[in-house]
Amino acid sequence: MPDVEVWTFQGYDQLAGRVKRVGINFGAPGDWRGPNGTLWLDSPEVVGRGPRLAVEVAGAARYFRHNAMEMQGPAPQVTASGVEGASSIRIPMHGTDDKPYTVRLYFAEPEAATAIGARVFNVSLQGKSVLKDLDIVREAGGSRRALIKEFRNITVREALMLELKSAKGSRLPALICGVEAVMEP
Repeated sequence: MPDVEVWTFQGYDQLAGRVKRVGINFGAPGDWRGPNGTLWLDSPEVVGRGPRLAVEVAGAARYFRHNAMEMQGPAPQVTASGVEGASSIRIPMHGTDDKPYTVRLYFAEPEAATAIGARVFNVSLQGKSVLKDLDIVREAGGSRRALIKEFRNITVREALMLELKSAKGSRLPALICGVEAVMEP
């Protein structure tokens, strides 16, 4: 498989094969291609002219967007927007058999005045806990700073499933800015 090939499309709306590499950028103003070849799709869809994946976001989702120049660290285009209050996210990968993926989760606290401990949550991938008591502000060293967590060998067949749950005592809901999935060789 070529490194940069995302997938093969038939027209704009139909996926012809398994997703090999994709990024979902929550709350983004449109699709864009990253320097590593990842095609980042906006969710929810804004423009409606590019390839589509029927990403499902459950829960009391509220999308946000800031200027990327306000963000610090890697991937400011991804971390300048996101969704908070989502309880689960389903990203179809259109597979019929199990394949391993490297999954990167992108986070940044959007509100400048958020204190350490105000937003603490847990994250599961494919039903398995991968992050417990994640506090973005504490780990990233402040608000509006990128935090990227990478997980290898995540087995995916038809869809990549994420679950986000606020930790007990957290004042603010869980959030995520983006999800990048790359099929492993």
